[in-house]
Amino acid sequence: MWLLASNASWGIFACGVLLLIFVLMKRSRRYTRRARRDARTEHNRLVEPDRDKALIDAPREILRWQVGMHETARDLKAELDSKIGVLQATIRIANEETERLEAAINRAERLGVSACGDTLAEIERIADASVLTTGDLPDPGTSEFATISPLESHRSRIFALADEGCGAQAIAASTGLPCGDVELVLSLRAPQN
Repeated sequence: MWLLASNASWGIFACGVLLLIFVLMKRSRRYTRRARRDARTEHNRLVEPDRDKALIDAPREILRWQVGMHETARDLKAELDSKIGVLQATIRIANEETERLEAAINRAERLGVSACGDTLAEIERIADASVLTTGDLPDPGTSEFATISPLESHRSRIFALADEGCGAQAIAASTGLPCGDVELVLSLRAPQN
């Protein structure tokens, strides 16, 4: 009898545990359904309504304005994309030139060429307006002549055309130089009294 009562108590205990598991599983399922439903309604609330359907009854002026705004946005995006492409290309070229300059510096150091401390002073001397007008430029046979730009060889012709009253664009067309270079040479000319 004791064994029967013992089995009955274990049976009741097992039924109680199974009933508890069933109730907990049902509550868990109800909770997950509610969470999914809330998530769906939140998602539907956050999703933009269809723009075409929203403006289907709008006046013509608003529709034209909307089309204009879309075209403007597309144009701006295209401009930004092209400018970003140009910027990336410029950065790539700058990096290549930096590497080239670093290689040249390393090669000069290996060859034992010392850095010239007067480089900036020499550039300022060549760019000085009094040097350009007095003709105190190095002789073409010296090594110092190699630092002179092609603008210096056209300097006298540029000044002569400017004295005749020609503008920068006319001088550029006559000499075959870019207009900016001609303007640079003219701006370096000493003021005439």
